[in-house]
Amino acid sequence: DFTVYLTVSDVDERQVSTNNKILVHPADLYVGLDSDNFMGEKGRPFPLKLIVADHQGRLKADRPIKATVYRRTWQNVRRKSAGTAYEYVSRMVDEQISQHQLTSGTMPVGLDIVAEKPGYYIVQAEIKDDRERTNLASYGFYIWGDGPVGWRMSNDEKLTLIPDKNSYAPGETAKIMIQSPFDQGEGLLTVERSGVRLTKTFKIDSQTPIVEVPVREEDSPNVFVSVLLSRGRISDTLNEEGVDFGKPAIRLGYTELKVPTSKNLLAVEVKADKAEIGPGQEVEVEVAVRDSEGRPWSEAEVALIAADAAVLQLAGDDGYFPERVLHRDQPLRIQTADNLVSLIGRQNWGLKGGNPGGGGAMMADMARAKGADGLRRDFASLAYFDPQVSLDSQGRAKVKIKMPENLSTFKIFAVATGHGVLSGTGQSSVLVTRDLLVRSALPGYAGVGDEFTAAMVVSNRGQKSGEATVSLKGENFTLLDGEADRTVSVGPGESREVGFKVKAGSADSAKFQFSVTMGQDKDGAEFVIPLSPASRVKFS
Repeated sequence: DFTVYLTVSDVDERQVSTNNKILVHPADLYVGLDSDNFMGEKGRPFPLKLIVADHQGRLKADRPIKATVYRRTWQNVRRKSAGTAYEYVSRMVDEQISQHQLTSGTMPVGLDIVAEKPGYYIVQAEIKDDRERTNLASYGFYIWGDGPVGWRMSNDEKLTLIPDKNSYAPGETAKIMIQSPFDQGEGLLTVERSGVRLTKTFKIDSQTPIVEVPVREEDSPNVFVSVLLSRGRISDTLNEEGVDFGKPAIRLGYTELKVPTSKNLLAVEVKADKAEIGPGQEVEVEVAVRDSEGRPWSEAEVALIAADAAVLQLAGDDGYFPERVLHRDQPLRIQTADNLVSLIGRQNWGLKGGNPGGGGAMMADMARAKGADGLRRDFASLAYFDPQVSLDSQGRAKVKIKMPENLSTFKIFAVATGHGVLSGTGQSSVLVTRDLLVRSALPGYAGVGDEFTAAMVVSNRGQKSGEATVSLKGENFTLLDGEADRTVSVGPGESREVGFKVKAGSADSAKFQFSVTMGQDKDGAEFVIPLSPASRVKFS
């Protein structure tokens, strides 16, 4: 194809541009081949139709056609990669199965292909025009049945599903071929879209099993079919490097079924009584609306718009076709997971250098001692999560929740569902706070060697005024003014900022421990900020 771009300038220098493609024919004649489907059964004829046509689409008779049939397989080997991992390397091989000589006619010429093995087949048709220029066309199809296939092996758990048609009508049954890497196993089929609509289990005994899915009216405009295959252990033997190739395995695949329907579409016809009129003149427009069965429909609400085509050329006209939005394909909105993808193979464990376990009590003691200095460190956004709270016979439950140490309001939600259709949510809130509290006013980060003010905010939520003593300790910074304590007056409901001049150290972070005491009330918190290394900029 050649693309031609054209720009037209008006006398006022306004421009309009467009482009178009020009087809350059490789020959005077074309060969074409097609079939009503692209899936067949081993040992049964797979019908094809072939034609020869000129540039205008007129069929040409008495032209010799050479049709060659190939079976495509993949040679798969495991190649060692980094560490103890292995990966599949696949090489495509096209094996010529047969060759046929045909003569074109004024009607499509039939050709039946009988495949004796399952797999993927390609028929390539070739013709020559009067100047000996060649034109090629090909058609690929799948054959299912028992016997080895040689599918391409992937390095993940993906599975390829092949439906027997591009689209389906409600009431039809979709036949889906599974490109299974397993000779035997079990499968789970689900039909999904915004939920699971159908489930069934099945067994496989070949690499080209066929599953059937009934297509229903509610599946329009599209629906998704998922197949999860699982294979049990096939060998207890490890290879020479201790890799377990025989461990259980799974494969998961999706395919989308198109289910177009005109049931919800209206046919609207618009006619103007004149194709051309002058400025300010009138034109009569006739609108006719019919339902999907062609019957006049008077219950429609019709909006009639006349808009400048130049504006529509810039902005587009999709807004005037609501059916493009209302009847467009829907997303899946379902996620599938299986923990078999993380299954660890058999291992030869040795005792030397092994971790004997234990030490849990020591770690627990360290965790309990972590907050012995009274500083708040346990800052968490999620304070509690329990996916399954048991209710008593009255539908009630009591749960104790330990809140984290960040001073904030926590909302508590209880989400209830039942029978797949019932749901409800209740909520409450809890404020975590103190009468006297300290909050960080530190920068988000600093550089190594930076001098800045390490600030904090003291808030008095009590009913009495007082003198608050603020102190700063920590790691990887130096106090520049030498005073680690400050005294500030804080009234009821007031907040005061207190700052300390510091210089950041050389490590990758600095730890600031603020403490405040006023009478019997006190609070303290620890905050850590990252430190970036100094960068050198050279000028030349």
